[in-house]
Amino acid sequence: MTQKDQETWLRHFVHTNFGILLSEEKVFSVASQMQVEAFKSGCNSVPEYFSKNHEESSTHLIDLVNSITVNFSYFYRGEEQMLFLREVFAPDWLKAVRGRHPREGDLRVWSAGCATGEEPYSVAMILDNFIGLGLTDLRVKLLGTDLSRMALAEAQAGIYRTEALKDLPLTLRERYFQSLSEVKVQVVERLKQAILFRTLNLMNDIYPFKNQFDLILCRNVMIYFDEKTNMKVLNNLTRFLNKGGYLLLGQSDPHPKAHAGLESVEPGIYRKVA
Repeated sequence: MTQKDQETWLRHFVHTNFGILLSEEKVFSVASQMQVEAFKSGCNSVPEYFSKNHEESSTHLIDLVNSITVNFSYFYRGEEQMLFLREVFAPDWLKAVRGRHPREGDLRVWSAGCATGEEPYSVAMILDNFIGLGLTDLRVKLLGTDLSRMALAEAQAGIYRTEALKDLPLTLRERYFQSLSEVKVQVVERLKQAILFRTLNLMNDIYPFKNQFDLILCRNVMIYFDEKTNMKVLNNLTRFLNKGGYLLLGQSDPHPKAHAGLESVEPGIYRKVA
């Protein structure tokens, strides 16, 4: 099997299973590294490696694809959207749940494609700072999902380089991080305990959720999908969004032009109206 054949096979495999379109440059990089792993396992090609070691090869491929598609991330990314969460979303939700039965007061937030966790932690800081995650009558449930187990392990550890905090307000830095060294910090334990991290492939036909969410963030993820995959993922995200809930997309993501049930509120911010 030639190098070109293996690249073609790998591009199709990644697109079919993960929805990601790899450029020629990126597929060459991934294929080259996967070939090394294949040879280590005594296989003559990448397809043979997958057929004989499917779980191991898939995990390694996901981490490789993740490493070349996810750019350096940081806290409080997309300041305008963070301000919307702090000044509009959190106050409106708090006002809406007053007078409800406590069990109807749960706030459910999902960060889809959360990578190493900067996004869900940023949202957790905003909510904790505004309403308090520990309030029993205003229970907040935060979920972060990603394809990569390696990325999620970093998110769960909550250890970051200090430059990842460059856009974070000083008050939040002081409240939610402890210094490990001159170049590394760690999220405080109570904030780590507030977020559940799980693996999830957005290409799945069925998502394992029983309840809907009040807020879904899927930012800078769909930029890697084609139009058909984008529509499939967008429909699934909308299906699991409560009426009146918000969907936040990244500025680089293709935005829904006329998606039934969504109205544009601000750039990259959509509200479910039906």
